[in-house]
Amino acid sequence: MSALQYRVREPAPRISVVVPNYNGEATLETTLRSILDQGYSNLELIVVDGGSTDGSVEIIKRYQDRLAYWVSQKDDGQYHAINHGFEQATGEVLAWLNSDDVHYPWTLRAVGKIFDENPEVEWIMGRPNMMVDGVLTMVMDMQPRCRELLRAGLYSDRTHGVVQQESCFWRRGLWEKAGGLDLQYSLAGDFELWTRFARHAELVTTDMLLGTFCFHGENRSSKFLEEYCRQQGEVIANLPPEEARSRQKLQRDLEWLHRVRNKHFSKKLVRGVTGLRKLRAPVLHFHANYQEGRDESHFMLKRRKLF
Repeated sequence: MSALQYRVREPAPRISVVVPNYNGEATLETTLRSILDQGYSNLELIVVDGGSTDGSVEIIKRYQDRLAYWVSQKDDGQYHAINHGFEQATGEVLAWLNSDDVHYPWTLRAVGKIFDENPEVEWIMGRPNMMVDGVLTMVMDMQPRCRELLRAGLYSDRTHGVVQQESCFWRRGLWEKAGGLDLQYSLAGDFELWTRFARHAELVTTDMLLGTFCFHGENRSSKFLEEYCRQQGEVIANLPPEEARSRQKLQRDLEWLHRVRNKHFSKKLVRGVTGLRKLRAPVLHFHANYQEGRDESHFMLKRRKLF
């Protein structure tokens, strides 16, 4: 048995995955197969199509007996479709996967195991990674995502890192507390959602690959990058006053740290002067352990310093 074939106790947590799609004929089936072929025993797969005019509906119909719900109708964009999908969902754990991205063969079992064995965990993210033409081309280091920085919208670029939507899963209760996606942001709705999630829960990063961003040049976040960044700025400008003040202070500390970290300052001095020494974030490490056919693998939850 390989380290990726661990078992989830039955009944496994129900995981609801929403797939929004519009004219995604070229990639939709690959996305659906990446979810269905995992064979997860308590999957609720929901597909919301925005009235595609290509062959998307024919692809969806081929899998309709394995879908909990699907619809093809005009909508008000991707985030409207995702909100509609979650309105149909009954799972304990939620996620969405765009119709040009994929899960890994072990994703849902890993996610089910994490949430089953760690009741205090409400929101997780795997290691950010990217595929090009079906080839894994980038895997980022596992870096914890601090709640204070998330609330302040500081995980917005490569300077401090990003939250990879394709690798995120969360409990239904968190979605209900935070509310759905804000439709005024047509591109940066996920970025805005993470700031609200962080007001209610910590983001726990894992050392596993859970989902991947498939780059093909027509991705909305790449094709409309300038507008995406503009909307990020709007989200930041609309932060609650307390979060805005926190952002200003954190930015000053982080900018100072960036200036001095390559010079001959001790880590102790850097932490002391900036006040960043208190920042911690939770991480989950997977430990594979199989003995005489028994699956003793587990995830170990720790808190790690950021700086």
